[in-house]
Amino acid sequence: MEFFFKGVTTAYILECVRYWVKEYHIDGVHIYCDEVSLNALANDAQLADTKIMTIYWNKNKGVYRHMASYNNDVQNIIRRYLKGDEDMLKAFADMQLNNPDNAAIINYVTTNNGFTLYDLVCYDRKHNEANGENNRDGENFNYSWNCGEEGTTRKQRVRQLRIRQMKNALAMILLAQGTPLILAGDEFTNSQQGNNNPYCIDNEISWVNWKNNNDSTEILNWTKQLISIRKKYGILHSRYRLTQSDSLSSGYPDVSFHGLNAWYADMYNYCRQIGIMYSDTYSDKESRKLIYVAYNMHWENYALALPKVEGKNGFEVVLKSCDKKENIYIDGEKRKVVMPPRSMAVLIGEYPERKTTMDVKKKASKNKK
Repeated sequence: MEFFFKGVTTAYILECVRYWVKEYHIDGVHIYCDEVSLNALANDAQLADTKIMTIYWNKNKGVYRHMASYNNDVQNIIRRYLKGDEDMLKAFADMQLNNPDNAAIINYVTTNNGFTLYDLVCYDRKHNEANGENNRDGENFNYSWNCGEEGTTRKQRVRQLRIRQMKNALAMILLAQGTPLILAGDEFTNSQQGNNNPYCIDNEISWVNWKNNNDSTEILNWTKQLISIRKKYGILHSRYRLTQSDSLSSGYPDVSFHGLNAWYADMYNYCRQIGIMYSDTYSDKESRKLIYVAYNMHWENYALALPKVEGKNGFEVVLKSCDKKENIYIDGEKRKVVMPPRSMAVLIGEYPERKTTMDVKKKASKNKK
């Protein structure tokens, strides 16, 4: 439920939200109001189990796990990195790990106020003519890219790139720390025909189109795979902020960044590729899995370094956004993975067997015999 309060008292706001929670049993609210009222909502005993999302939550005022920041910061970072803008890698890397200890954060690339995911990769500019305001309404700065041609097209090259970009965007949301939010219909390529402000329209433009085609089925299956991976490995949705340190002395930090060289990410303004490795030991001490998420938003192939793991080839590719005909080449000897242009992949590896002092003594004893 979304509320916009302006020029009303705190008591009125509290009464409204309490009423909806009590009478309609809603789980949460997305609310716009002044800071005084927001603090009152955060500390209200009757709303302690209600999720309250707001543009910015002051994170220095105690622990409020039912409060969440819900704003366009993450959206704009992902959109700009997705289309290959310069000097966005550091912001993207920071966003992937952003997970405050005392409040929640909502990650999204599209919402009900703007383009759908499909339109984000199909249109360079808004097309709100149907709204009757001469295309003057709606957001002008969408950070979108049509992949080479505006609107619908029959060109296979453009269509395949759009599919890849949608997959990349969903991965950036679902494999990041924090709480992912997916706009209804984005999981099966719903379109608003380039309209980014269809609130005033009640027709096919604003309706969610449930008809399936090859593209929508592919994106739906991709979304399911990402959700499955996120659920399988707890480190991808950690309750606590990851520290980039090995506090368990397991041999690997909870999360690490990699570039042309392992353990060192290239954060120059012209860089558009990064490897993020998570150690699942930090969510399950019995797990020896390492999850390496590789991103290359450059328009050329790029190699990323891989840390040493168990096995001859080390990592195994379990998910990739590029076309099935394109291979992601892993060089086990040089410990490199070559990423195709504008693609991402999930690689899974295992901790190397750690030799204890007892293992060394046993091996030495066998050699003497």
